[in-house]
Amino acid sequence: MNSPKIILSDLQRELLDKIYRQKTSSARDKERAGIILSLSTGVSSLKLSKDLGLNRHKVQRCRYHWLSKSSILSAAEEKALSENKRHLLHKAILEALSDAPRSGCPSKFSAEQYCQILGVALENPSDSGHEVTHWSLNILKQEVEKRGIVESISRAQLGAFLKGRGRETS
Repeated sequence: MNSPKIILSDLQRELLDKIYRQKTSSARDKERAGIILSLSTGVSSLKLSKDLGLNRHKVQRCRYHWLSKSSILSAAEEKALSENKRHLLHKAILEALSDAPRSGCPSKFSAEQYCQILGVALENPSDSGHEVTHWSLNILKQEVEKRGIVESISRAQLGAFLKGRGRETS
């Protein structure tokens, strides 16, 4: 059974080629742009995966992900051409090359809890009766649990949150 063909407009091909050749493009975007450009020439996923040393399923996923975005890309191209704003299509192509969102587990803590934790972290520990000048993760963990902001929180979660990665980890 033949896989569905990828048909690119001249502008899509040009922008994909630009992404593929740009030094500032991420390795992931370069690889996926190269896959799409190659698939648009009619090469099979199996042959392309062998030529590039990639898993055939990865190439197939890339094909079908791109095809699932074709209507969005067409609309973005139409708008880009009518408004003479090629960057709109470039942005849509980058989004089409990106990973599909992953479900993951929901955050254990609310935005309000995060704000309260941050508020405690910005306080002077001595104001809460601690005989230290700076919060350690252990002391901060004890304090936010003592105040009932959270029932429990791990040191790793607390550290990730304070480093700016708190909403992405659970």
